[in-house]
Amino acid sequence: MIYNFFGAIKINVENVKTVAWCLIAGMIVALVVTFYFKTVSGALVRRLLENGAIGEENAKSAADLGLLPDAPAIRAYRRSSTLQRVISAVGEGEDEKFFIPAENQKRAEEQYSLRGNEPVIIIGGAAALILFGVLITIIL
Repeated sequence: MIYNFFGAIKINVENVKTVAWCLIAGMIVALVVTFYFKTVSGALVRRLLENGAIGEENAKSAADLGLLPDAPAIRAYRRSSTLQRVISAVGEGEDEKFFIPAENQKRAEEQYSLRGNEPVIIIGGAAALILFGVLITIIL
């Protein structure tokens, strides 16, 4: 048992280790989820930016963007209210076209950029968190 500064609360070392590993697992899950949302959900945003689909007059269809109408990026758009705040669509079915309103361009570029989100960084971050957990386990 470890006593705190005042000696009033007894802390079980095994509980501290368990809590530390749970926090580490949560951080790793957060890294993976962030990577997923930036890569899969952000694919449509990046395609629109790359193809200059800023403003309704420059709207692009899935085919114009090199995507199938049922591509994961299009499905992500239909399910995600967050993406729908960044991307707008006109038309329906085969005639549906997507664009980023000019006032959302900066947000789209910042929020869905892959900079700093490469798989190496995700794997390195997860490895660092696991190493931290091992050190905590050894120290305590």
